[in-house]
Amino acid sequence: MNDVVVLDGNRFYVADPYGDAGSGSEGLYADDVRVLRRWRVQVNGERPALLGGGEDGAHFCWSVYGQILDRDSGAAPRMSTHRQLRVSQAGLRETLSVTNHGPELERVLVRYEFDADFADLFEVKRRELGKPDLLFARSMPPGSATREWLPELGAYRLYAEERPANGSRRGRTWRTGVQVSFSERGVPGEDEVLFEVEVPPRGTWQVQARVVLLGADLHAEHSDPDGELGRAEREALERVERWRRTVPVLETPSAPLAETYRRSVADLAALRMHGIRTDHEEALLPAAGLPWFMAVFGRDTVITCLLAMALGQDLARTALRALGELQATIDDPGRDAEPGKILHELRVGKVAALGRSSPYYGSVDSTPLYLMLAAETWRWTGDDELMKELEPTLRAAMGWIEGPADLTGRGYVEFRRRADHGIDVQSWKDSHNSMLFADGSLASSPLAVCEVQGYAYAARLGLAEIARSVWGDRAYADRLKRDARALRARFDRDFWVETPAGGHYALALDRDGRRVDSLTSDVGHLLWTGIAADSRTGRTAEVLLAPGLFSGWGVRTMSTTDLGYNPAEYHDGTVWPHDTAIAGLGLARQGRRADAVVLLRALVDAAAHFDWRLPEVLTGYPRADTRFPVLYPTSCSPQAWAAAAPVGALTAVLGLTPERATGALTAPHPVPDDLDVTLRGVWAFDRRWDVAASGGRVDVVPRESEPHVQGRRLRASQ
Repeated sequence: MNDVVVLDGNRFYVADPYGDAGSGSEGLYADDVRVLRRWRVQVNGERPALLGGGEDGAHFCWSVYGQILDRDSGAAPRMSTHRQLRVSQAGLRETLSVTNHGPELERVLVRYEFDADFADLFEVKRRELGKPDLLFARSMPPGSATREWLPELGAYRLYAEERPANGSRRGRTWRTGVQVSFSERGVPGEDEVLFEVEVPPRGTWQVQARVVLLGADLHAEHSDPDGELGRAEREALERVERWRRTVPVLETPSAPLAETYRRSVADLAALRMHGIRTDHEEALLPAAGLPWFMAVFGRDTVITCLLAMALGQDLARTALRALGELQATIDDPGRDAEPGKILHELRVGKVAALGRSSPYYGSVDSTPLYLMLAAETWRWTGDDELMKELEPTLRAAMGWIEGPADLTGRGYVEFRRRADHGIDVQSWKDSHNSMLFADGSLASSPLAVCEVQGYAYAARLGLAEIARSVWGDRAYADRLKRDARALRARFDRDFWVETPAGGHYALALDRDGRRVDSLTSDVGHLLWTGIAADSRTGRTAEVLLAPGLFSGWGVRTMSTTDLGYNPAEYHDGTVWPHDTAIAGLGLARQGRRADAVVLLRALVDAAAHFDWRLPEVLTGYPRADTRFPVLYPTSCSPQAWAAAAPVGALTAVLGLTPERATGALTAPHPVPDDLDVTLRGVWAFDRRWDVAASGGRVDVVPRESEPHVQGRRLRASQ
């Protein structure tokens, strides 16, 4: 039975299959803080026997069905329960129904238990994973909650208020709380409410349990919790419906592909979170993943937008504006910030408030990826005005790449942690032991990681196009193109590793310029960005699908031939769906669409084992050995770039190509004969296109008219 996962962006409830929270990382979360750590229901002193449960029509609603056992008589149960849990931006609402299926009146005692610890998500993760040195949470004082009974409202108020330790001026006072109430009158206790219930024959008793988020306004009286929660739930439903109306519809005889696509679209809608404002509007950006990363991450946001570009460009437009407004403007070693950098992570919870550690900029690839997203968005939209608006941001980002990012003067984007505590490895494989030589030894920073150089190469070429066509700065454009060509040649000279098998690109260069010679999935990114030398692309494509890297469920992060390989190590042998999708885009760029189809089908086959939802990461065990994909223990699900992976992989196979000069969406290359898909309503150049692939060809037909124009008349936050 699946655990309960109900979410509306960065408000989410995680519970056991019964719908109860009270152990581990379970609870109700809002803005990086667990606002309820316990939420349990008992009937007659025990939990109803579980019948089943699941998503109830949308990601923010979940139903759980149970039976009330009569242990004294041993007779068949006459009473059942139905818990419907709904999460919105306003909080949590549960509707509990107790139904009597028998011919006589039944009396039952219903007990709701609840409690709060107001722990920051970092603190919860530290306890759950047993990591005392977890990022930013080492010195966090233990939290405490205050509980008040409000007789005039018939409600409980639970809240916490904390100030920076020792009079520190770096942080700010932090406050948050919830109001808990019920639609029926019960008997209030210290941490529970009891209901003595009489259920008539063939009748149902029902109660609404309401948890309203107070935010920093701890003493606000919410006298109409049903109205508040109801409005927020309707707004959540409306946002989902708007999203569904704008994204393309997939038609295919392949039910697995159709289900995987449907789930991806739904999960991307669910992960869009509130709380980030731009000069234009409140931005809805995808949170990275549930439960640990329900926050804005620069790298994750950009890669998600790049993979999901065929769903529409509003998400990308919003990301460019929101991330641009959070771009670093000062040099702050304590946050690994330098002028021009795009953030790694934005947190808004207790740790961020008391420690002033957010935004954190410890990412070396968010900045070049941001430039890649700007160029790709422009190619799909022809939106010159957006590029003019972002010109200072884009120039500052390139200024960081050309200046502070080159730590050793070798002409590469490199990283080395400057903050007292933070992330040591600042590329996408950001675990401490991911940078391994083929013999399993650890490389030392500053490190120049291969795929980041590919991002920097593509960023230069993309920005050169924008500078020439939009800004009219030919000299800047010409210099960027010259620098990109020089980088490509230098990269091939410095990163290529000769081996008896035919060679491959190194994972990185270490501080002494030595090639970190392990074979990793990063080489797929080199095909995607185009930095791989023409003479090396064939060999690079071959290694991606060879048994060392390809598990059958996707591309491993490290080859089985390397001594550091471990199928259950976070970045040293696991399979990440987004990484596999990027490899598919790289293969398609080299004209190897049949190989890209292999990766797409591997992802769809894997999704079938997880109710069509691809998790963040799988172990790297060979498909021939396991016959089913083995989940990595702490994998996030849903997770943004995993959700976007099937969309990116399908885009790769179809070869969708926006032609900015003509304002047309094209698919100029043949596809495998057995590919049979139609995508209706793909957005490009502010109009919709129908894309149909069958018989080895792809036809792209523009629609004549649309009721609105995406990105111009439809607000980007929708």
